[in-house]
Amino acid sequence: MVNCMMKSLWCYVIMAALVCAGAVGGPFRIAVLPDTQYYSKSYPEIFETQTQWIVNNLDTYNIRFVTHLGDLVNNNGDDPAQWLNANAAISILDGDPALYPEKHVPYSICLGNHDLTVASDKYSGFGEYLYL
Repeated sequence: MVNCMMKSLWCYVIMAALVCAGAVGGPFRIAVLPDTQYYSKSYPEIFETQTQWIVNNLDTYNIRFVTHLGDLVNNNGDDPAQWLNANAAISILDGDPALYPEKHVPYSICLGNHDLTVASDKYSGFGEYLYL
């Protein structure tokens, strides 16, 4: 079941990338953020540095999309600070439209098993702490 869902997710990511490719007119890169749960929990500055690097290098590497593969937080973010740390890092990708409108990068986030309390917990702290 999970394997099937992951294949479907990748199909959507690839389709989104192809649409973006047509919009930018050539080769491009997709940045991938996997398993940041320990950064959200204990090293938020590393997570923020990763997303800031992406924003700083949009043009250098022709980055047109970012996908987070899940596990933003650890243990369902049992400490709300984890969700706040994740939100701060991911929000860097939004840029500041007033100051730097060209520094926004589209992104997707997949919830992982560390983000959920149980398998039936569809949203967990995601909707409460991440303002997407």
